[in-house]
Parts: sequence; C-alpha cells; structure tokens
Amino acid sequence: MAWKKMLNYIDEERVIELTKGMMSIPSVSGQEGKVAEFLVKEMKEMGFKAEFQKVPGHDDRPNAIGILEGTDKNLPSLMLMGHTDIVPPSPDWTITEPFKPKLIDGKIYGHHHMKGGLASMIIAAYAIKEADIKPRGDIILANVMGECDLYGLGTVTACKQYKTDAGICLEPSGGHYICIGHTGVIQFNINVEGVHAHQGMIADGVKRVNAIEKMAKIISKLDTTILTYKESENNIKGLPRIMVGKIEGGRHPAFAAASCTIDVDVRSVEGMTAESVKKDVENMIEKLKAEDQDIKASVDMWMPPKFYPRGPLKVSSEEPIVQTIKEAHKKIYGYDPGIGTDVWLRVFVTDSPFMNEMGIPTPVYGPGAGKSSRSDVGGDAYIEVEEIMTCAKVVAVAAADFCSERR
Repeated sequence: MAWKKMLNYIDEERVIELTKGMMSIPSVSGQEGKVAEFLVKEMKEMGFKAEFQKVPGHDDRPNAIGILEGTDKNLPSLMLMGHTDIVPPSPDWTITEPFKPKLIDGKIYGHHHMKGGLASMIIAAYAIKEADIKPRGDIILANVMGECDLYGLGTVTACKQYKTDAGICLEPSGGHYICIGHTGVIQFNINVEGVHAHQGMIADGVKRVNAIEKMAKIISKLDTTILTYKESENNIKGLPRIMVGKIEGGRHPAFAAASCTIDVDVRSVEGMTAESVKKDVENMIEKLKAEDQDIKASVDMWMPPKFYPRGPLKVSSEEPIVQTIKEAHKKIYGYDPGIGTDVWLRVFVTDSPFMNEMGIPTPVYGPGAGKSSRSDVGGDAYIEVEEIMTCAKVVAVAAADFCSERR
C-alpha cells in the first residue's frame, strides 16, 4: 500500500537530529532569524522549494516556508503550521542546559516548546516526497514567527500569501488525540491614578490617594462573575478564567502610590470579545466608584499590533481534515484517535483560530501532551521521540490523502 511506503521514510535518527538541531538554536521571541535560516537550509536539502517570508514590520524575523507543490491547483491544498519562537527558558535545569539537547531513554531533554511539532510536519512532507507520492494539491510547511509575543502575526501573514483549503496546527495535543477546541485569550491593563504624598504629611491635611489601595479594591472584584457570556454545554470545561499576572505601582514604601497598573489575562469562551470584556470590567469599576469616589481607573485593551486577541478554537469533528487525520491514525494503529477538547491544551491558545477565521479549518494535532512530555514551563523539559514519530506518520498519511483527487 502507498501509505505504508511513506512510513519507511520516517526515520527515527533523522527525526531526532532535526529536532535537536532546532532545539539547540535559542529562538526566544524576537530572535527567530537563526532558526528560520536553519529550517530553510534543511528544507532545501530535503528537496523542498523553501523560502523566507517577510513579516510586515519585522524584517529580521521571517517565516520559514517550505512548499511541496501539487500537480493540480484546483484540488485541495493543506497548510502544516507551527511556530519557531519560544518563551525564555526557566532557570531550574539540572539534566542539561536549555539549548544543549540530550537524548536520554527515548526523551529529548531541552527547551523544546513546539520544535518537535515542526520536526513532525517537515518529516511527514519529506516522507510523501521521498515515496514519490505526488499530492494533487499543494502542501505548505509554515514555520511561523511571533506566536508567543505577537500572537498570530506570523500565521496571518503566511495564510494571506499561501491560502489553503485546510490546515493542521502541530501544537501539542498528543499523538493519539485530535484537539478541535480550546480557549480564546483577551489581555488588557487596568490603570489607577492616585495622589503622591508622604506618609508623614497626612496629618497636615494633605490629601492622600494610594493607587495601590484603590487597585486592591478592583482586584478583589476581578473574577469570572463579572464576565457576561452565554452558558452552553459547548463551552469548554473550566472556562472562562481570569487572572492578574502582573502589578506595578509606587516608588517608595513611605509614599502613597501615584499610579498602579495591572496586566490581566482572560481565557474566553465563544461569544466573548475584547469589547464585551472591556465593558464588563468598566461596569464593575463604575460600581466601585459609586462607593469610593477617589477611584480613578481606566481599562486599556491590548490590540494589534501589540496583541491580536484570539477567539476560542472551534472546529467541527465532521470537517474533512479532522476525518482525514482520524482515518490516517486508524490505518496505522488500528483504532480511532480521541477527538474533542478533553486535553490539557484546552486552556492554552494556538494560532489555529486565526486560520479558522480566514476560512482554513485547522484542528490541533501534534506531539507532546501532559503525560508524554514535560512542557517548557519549568526546567528539565523533554519531549518523547515516539510522540514525534507518531505525529509524523499520521500527518504524512493524512496530508497525502487530503491533497488527493477523492477529496
């Protein structure tokens, strides 16, 4: 069978070396240039048409695009997508250093983020090419920048130039699970003004308004009960969520703070928007002002180009691309993979919603999950080679099948 022939070209040693090669390159957001150079070089050596794609306003942070051209532009095309940037590594590493990957007992230790996913998709396309299985539609390998800091700009740029009929995001869902839904994310600041005054001057009648004290009142009311959204059985378990992740204010412990700012993260459900969240927060602040007229606060939503709010991901389980991944998994392993939102990724975000909004149905299917990898939140992160291999095999079969005449 043709699909079995493809699997012969998914070589474990090649997968390991490609993954380690990417992991050894520090590509913290803003520094993706070197890993993009590495990937374009690797993809060219594998026989792909490969090129840098400039991202508006970020000439030194290109996307690395690989193209396996199809034989008929009128037949389904597919984008395999993953991001090249990573968050800064944590300091608590003991087994190795973040950018010196080591293979130990089938696990690659190092600051991997989703570089195992990139390896899966590149090797999958390589297997299709080497098996001389010519897809009818194009297969685009989109190694995009800026997911961690620009929140979608790299992906949106790729999709505008290389519009495909469907996509697969290689973020970690686990090799035996297709994630078709996850949270959205909305972020913003709340700024409170105070009146700067020394503690010792209060007795002399000097007005003191401590912005930190006023902010504390706001924080005490900042929970999911203030958010308006429609209760639905389709809402993902455990959502919405709201968290204050950063606070700044004051200049000296003996002075009332003249200002205080908090950064807030909302994990949203369907129907919630930046505008609706802003209105909810402002309504809560107005109620507090009725009790305390010294509260002077404003809400600043983070919007492009600083931040691209992402709506929740929602892909139908009946989408052809979802069914194609399912069928490919069953061909190889003899049973259906899981499909749904019952995976830890559901409270994280990916660039898939942007692709869906642009008319490119894109489920998440990639190596690494809670039990089969240790994420880059802490030190000694690793990803299992078996997970990368599983996803490479399934994506190869699925991509070749999707970009075929029968679809």
